[in-house]
Amino acid sequence: MEDISYSFSRNMHGFKLFSLTRTDFEVRNVLLVSDQTHKQTEVDEWEQEETQ
Repeated sequence: MEDISYSFSRNMHGFKLFSLTRTDFEVRNVLLVSDQTHKQTEVDEWEQEETQ
């Protein structure tokens, strides 16, 4: 059974070399952090619209 985060990063063109040069844990960490940052940005934008 293949690890989902590994196959995800391997199948994304931009992440091919990335997944080879880093451990699965680091790849999973970066994907998780970037996902959280994206969500937080959306929340910030929504709050700014509400206050205007």
